[in-house]
Amino acid sequence: MKPSPEKFSWRNLGRAFLFVDVQPLSSAERLRSSVGGFLFIGIAGFCLFLVPVGDRGLLASVGASAVILYALPHSPAAAPWSLVGGYMASAASALISLALIPSPLLAAAFAVGGAIWLMARFKCVHPPGGSLALLVVLAAPHHWVDLEKLIAAIAANTFLAAGLALLINRGVLRRSYPQLAPRLATAPSPTPVPQEHTILLHEDLDHAFRQRDTFVDVDESELVTLFDLAVNHAYQRQQHLTCRDIMTRSPLTVTGDTSLSHAWSLLQIHRCEALPVTDAEGRLQGLITLHDFLNTLPDIHLQSVRTMVRQWLPFGAPQGQPQWVKEVMAQNMYRAHPETPFPQLVTDLMNQPAPHVPVVDAGGYVIGIISRSDILQALYRQLALGLPPTPVAPQEDRVNPA
Repeated sequence: MKPSPEKFSWRNLGRAFLFVDVQPLSSAERLRSSVGGFLFIGIAGFCLFLVPVGDRGLLASVGASAVILYALPHSPAAAPWSLVGGYMASAASALISLALIPSPLLAAAFAVGGAIWLMARFKCVHPPGGSLALLVVLAAPHHWVDLEKLIAAIAANTFLAAGLALLINRGVLRRSYPQLAPRLATAPSPTPVPQEHTILLHEDLDHAFRQRDTFVDVDESELVTLFDLAVNHAYQRQQHLTCRDIMTRSPLTVTGDTSLSHAWSLLQIHRCEALPVTDAEGRLQGLITLHDFLNTLPDIHLQSVRTMVRQWLPFGAPQGQPQWVKEVMAQNMYRAHPETPFPQLVTDLMNQPAPHVPVVDAGGYVIGIISRSDILQALYRQLALGLPPTPVAPQEDRVNPA
């Protein structure tokens, strides 16, 4: 059954186009970032006040750089080369545009566009560089002497910002800045993931970046670190997998007094192969599957199964044939609990095959169902993470965990 289209609302529009679902910074990290920006602007402004360079102090674009340097220190845009190269490329683009284009508006457009091209070309994308290019064009001096002072102010702001970024991030905030060259960093783990299954090579990332063909605002080594952390977390989780982790939660259920025609309709509409049967309070009473429906059909070989079911169910069963779910459901089926370990589930199903396993809590209430596809997915994830095969005990008669 196709999901019904979501109704239009301004809230949904905002969620889809205006807001970005990102992980918020912790309170400690927000404080560090704010302290870093405060120290950066304070120290830089004081230095330029004591030793003025040109006729300008702090440039407005430095404030934008502070956000990147201290709130996004692991971004490629925060690297020293991105800061210095981005400012120099933007200043060069602005000066060339001023020299060649008499119209201030057109010169400003070319300056910003040229700055973007140069920064992308020389791998020094730093967004505040665009504001610097615009500033140079709009505040263009009329004399060469004034232009020299502006260039000197840009150089002083640039190298002072780069030096303070190193000093404050490393010395005061105790951060790893700048990010080192791409490396294979693996987070420490009590049970390390087999390297041959999880290693992420520099060539793999290069291929991914070429496929995306767009600027990704995260350092390559940071991507490797995030990947390894995620794999280690998944590895630890898969080692202690239980039925709760793989089951389909809150499955569709029917009662024993549900008609077979209605149960068949539910199976068709929701494209499922089994329905747990419960009492009025939700406790498990049995399980009805497609196999149970096939067993109730008359022995007719000239028609397809679908045709027989459609002809037989909607108008009531023939005389003497079952009509209600409770008449055909399986009652002594295998059932599991949410805390049942995954290896035990696999072992039990080898000794007592069951295509579908209802999951019940301590009170016998249905909270989930496990299908063969759920088990295959769990096994595949374990193989992909390099986990040893799920241990299986020798086949023997086991007591149903219910």
